[in-house]
Amino acid sequence: MEPNEASPEVPHKTQRTGDAILCLLGDMKGSFNDALKSLEPLPLPQVTPPAEILATLEMIPDLARGDILRSYGKLILSERLYQALLELPMNFRKEWLLM
Repeated sequence: MEPNEASPEVPHKTQRTGDAILCLLGDMKGSFNDALKSLEPLPLPQVTPPAEILATLEMIPDLARGDILRSYGKLILSERLYQALLELPMNFRKEWLLM
């Protein structure tokens, strides 16, 4: 190649990559700012009162006092476990709690 010939311009990939990153960061900043602008309060998680959990356990036929206390200790820690217990038919609840 002769020194006087002009070589074709090679696009600067680093510049395009940098522009893409800046664009992405701008989108993220916009999304973050939109989230901060939301004035709607977050809904509080549903929490079953401990007295209701205890009353539910006392309704299970032939569940011994020690089994009630052990089950109560587990169910007050997990709303999901309590909801699972409520979905079971009454005749399955004792066996499920003792598993």
